[in-house]
Amino acid sequence: MEAVRGAVKNGTLAHAHLITGEEGIGKSAASREIARLILDPDGKDRRENLVDITEIHLKEKSIGVDEVRNIISESGIKPFEGDRKVIIINDGEKMTVQAQNALLKTVEEPPEGVYFIITALKRDDLLPTISSRCQVVNLHPLTREEMAQYLRKNYTVPEERLPELINISQGIPGRADDFLNDENDRNLRESMIRLMEKLAPVKSLRDRNSVHVLSMNRIIKEDPRKFFQGLVVLIRDMALIKSIRHYKNLIFLYNEERIRECAKRYSMTRLMSLLEISREALSLLGQGKNINTETVTDYTLLRMLEDKPE
Repeated sequence: MEAVRGAVKNGTLAHAHLITGEEGIGKSAASREIARLILDPDGKDRRENLVDITEIHLKEKSIGVDEVRNIISESGIKPFEGDRKVIIINDGEKMTVQAQNALLKTVEEPPEGVYFIITALKRDDLLPTISSRCQVVNLHPLTREEMAQYLRKNYTVPEERLPELINISQGIPGRADDFLNDENDRNLRESMIRLMEKLAPVKSLRDRNSVHVLSMNRIIKEDPRKFFQGLVVLIRDMALIKSIRHYKNLIFLYNEERIRECAKRYSMTRLMSLLEISREALSLLGQGKNINTETVTDYTLLRMLEDKPE
């Protein structure tokens, strides 16, 4: 952030920034910090909210042309307190192609004193015409020590719990936040383990146990992308357990004994096949894909039931 502060003071700051990184890594926090530096490089203003920072949040499934027109109108309003204002567009990858094209000219030549900060999962999620006009800041996962510092600063947790929380987070603070604060997140992780337990004894689609697997779609469809992201990690953990007997760096470390028992019921070949099926589901559910998520979920569960490589 020192580079941003220096650029503000020197008058060399880019008029548009694109902050990229995985969900939960802290893109919104970083964008607000950069916005404050733009308006107050010396850090003298102690107010929590600054009036000349405008944040745009996703309200529907996508950000359309009408909302972008409102953003353009906002950029034309002079700052209230100084000579600069910042517009933050969260979840920029959710802007439609038409919306991005509508925003292009304003991002390329914003009104004097107006700065844009856009957040997105990946640079490629935006049109090249938009991303090429932005200074790109890519946020990387924290190290284990950095995650430990984050957890100590924000939570009161016993030191012996830190390893499991660090593993769960995979360097993404938001994942640790969800696990500690969101019961739905913990329930979703439980359902991943339950799916693998239900799937293990199934011999074919005609097996009555297959009904239990297919019934999981009602849970998965609540957040299919997050479910299959977690399932990929769980299957990876099970594969590690089978290949390295005393492996301890598990993401699902808090449920180690149960996962070890479940892993015994699978061959390595089977796990690798399920891993590939789960990754394909994630690809289908990727940003910008115009596909029904329930269809992906049902299709993936059927493939898991039918696929018997051993």
